[in-house]
Amino acid sequence: MARTRLAVRCLAPLLLAVAVPGLAQDPPPQTVRDSAAPQPSGPRVTAVAPRAATMGDRVRLRVDGLPELLRQKNRPARDLVLYLDGRALKEARAEPVGPAGGELEFRLLRSEASRDAWNAVLAKPGTGGRVVTVSTGFPDERELPPAPGGLRLDLLDRFWLWVVGVFLLLVLGVLAHYSDLLRDPAPTDLGGSERRPYSLARFQMAFWFCVVLASYLFLLLVTRDHETLNAQSLVLLGIGAATLLAAAGVDAVKRDQAREQAAAARASAERQSTYVAELEAEHEQLGVAVAQGGAPAAEAAALPVLGARLAAEREERNELERRAEEAASRRWPASEWFLKDLLTDANGISLHRFQMLVWTLVLGSVFLYRVYTELAMPEFSATLLALLGISSGVYVGLKVPEQQMVRRDTDPPQPPADGAPAAAPAAADGRIRMGFGRERPTPVT
Repeated sequence: MARTRLAVRCLAPLLLAVAVPGLAQDPPPQTVRDSAAPQPSGPRVTAVAPRAATMGDRVRLRVDGLPELLRQKNRPARDLVLYLDGRALKEARAEPVGPAGGELEFRLLRSEASRDAWNAVLAKPGTGGRVVTVSTGFPDERELPPAPGGLRLDLLDRFWLWVVGVFLLLVLGVLAHYSDLLRDPAPTDLGGSERRPYSLARFQMAFWFCVVLASYLFLLLVTRDHETLNAQSLVLLGIGAATLLAAAGVDAVKRDQAREQAAAARASAERQSTYVAELEAEHEQLGVAVAQGGAPAAEAAALPVLGARLAAEREERNELERRAEEAASRRWPASEWFLKDLLTDANGISLHRFQMLVWTLVLGSVFLYRVYTELAMPEFSATLLALLGISSGVYVGLKVPEQQMVRRDTDPPQPPADGAPAAAPAAADGRIRMGFGRERPTPVT
């Protein structure tokens, strides 16, 4: 038994070492590591306050070794400028603050000299802010090592972004839908109670107005710079305004022509009615005379001819009255739906309208994209502006021969049918000679 116990005691450590290999190994030697990261030597930016800022705010940088740097360079502190993401903002000059002389204050302002640098830093802004590296240095030298953690720039104020969005989308959208802001003017004296179609010229002018206005407000919110309009934006607004003026002039001429045609149709119908009434009275008088036997033989023989002429004049009167009523009651085209109204004229969907609409939307999209990515109003080439101007010019030019909304009040004279009496020759005063002392008024064409 004693030998067995001795053997167990000797083998137990060996079996335990085989079963659990880790226990048989010595623990690894402990190494002592410095938790502090190595710091660069020389002057450096060690802190920034506040950690979040927006345009117009002031930020304060703590610079270690600032007095030594200024003595070494023999330059004042105001020669130092702010660096964001490695780009020097040359007009953001330092203002020494603090009793120790190791802190500098800068104001975040966008000026003409720093416009390109700010555009690169702030391009494609979002509502969540953007973290940038922040440092300082002389504008003609390298920047100092930046502050740890950087600076968060809050580029867009969500409240004002909502205000601008609601104004543009809700107010202008509601006005465009429920009012005649984008529709052709409706002449009340020419008939038609339905809402007029949407006008392509008015839409183009409103489109460029909204694009330029939205871009200007967006740049104002992001950069706090109110001098962002350029000559290109004014040219685009001018093209839209000129197109609307020219189209409105063409429509005004057509409305005047429609009024003149309706008035001429009414006058012709009234003159014909007066003439028919006189002819009826003469026919009745002659008929009574023939019935009583007191009429000459020649007049008695002319009674059937006068009756046939009276019937023809009645038909002519009825036709003129029908045309006058049609001219007075003809309705101008009513709106169907937005896109079809923009692309349709009196002859249906037209290519020149489609071309003008497509180029307007394409150039407007390019304009907005470049404003978002470059934070500046884009500069279109003369070729693109000429393309948009040509499209608008073709649209206005082809509005002139478009089909009139009101038909002519009279048709061209037709040759007499077989067996019908020929028209009498016109007198010198423009009236048609008839027998029995009556003269037929010439219809106004």
